[in-house]
Amino acid sequence: MSIDMRPGKVIAKKYVLGDEINCGSFARVFQIKKINEKEFTKVLKMGKSNELNEKYQTEVSILKCCRGQKSFPQITDEISINNFKCIVMTHSGESVADLLERKPTQKFSNSNILRMTTSLFRALDTLHRIGFVHRDIHKGNMMLKLSNGRLVFTLIDFGNSALAKSTLKYHSKSIAININVNFGKTEDYAPIDDFINSIYCLTKCAGIELFNVRFDAMIQAKEKFHRDPCAAYDASRKWMGLIMKKLLEIKNDQLKDHKPVWKILDTAIPHCLPTSPIKFKIIEDEVYIE
Repeated sequence: MSIDMRPGKVIAKKYVLGDEINCGSFARVFQIKKINEKEFTKVLKMGKSNELNEKYQTEVSILKCCRGQKSFPQITDEISINNFKCIVMTHSGESVADLLERKPTQKFSNSNILRMTTSLFRALDTLHRIGFVHRDIHKGNMMLKLSNGRLVFTLIDFGNSALAKSTLKYHSKSIAININVNFGKTEDYAPIDDFINSIYCLTKCAGIELFNVRFDAMIQAKEKFHRDPCAAYDASRKWMGLIMKKLLEIKNDQLKDHKPVWKILDTAIPHCLPTSPIKFKIIEDEVYIE
């Protein structure tokens, strides 16, 4: 069923629809504002199916649990358009994928990768504490928004998430690059796997191609990488290999103490505080991350 979602349309008698800014496999995302507002400060996420599916319910549940938490979109409303369930939430800015595409080098500086890793790990730590795992970490689900002269990090898209203690398997080739070895073998997904997958993703943002192989060879490539993670990085970025090595130890030995990971982040790059602001420039009204 086709729905009229043209810009300027009034939705639910209180919102004005803006441009469509994203269209994925399961949902469409539009800019939206209240009728009396001047700026589009929120987004509307509408499922492509008018069935009240599990992905929608999971996302709403997690967003409600994350109210008031940093690094997460803030849900403000739930509405229905022709029986299509929609979520209204704060606008999170631009995706890391889009910001990376804007750079001719297709990579971010070592210090900015450290800052993004720290922001992502903090968001995941919060998500795990409230009882969920993300399971779909990639560049399109990490957002940065310019606010008061700083880039604010937000983690989005919880449709593929699950309870942290769930034994649910996920058998999709669509996230093959972002999943770890054990999960690729359809083993259970644990919170530590979100961190492991984050390093896969951010390594690529650093300009390092870890797994330039076909899908059917992905597991073997990851097994090789896991045997000696530090070998994939030069001296300045060895901290990423050290973190991966420590994460694998935590997973394999089922350790509960993650403090060694944070310690590596704290001392990763001399004279670079991992919680310091991401460095960027504004060129012709667009953000360019260093």
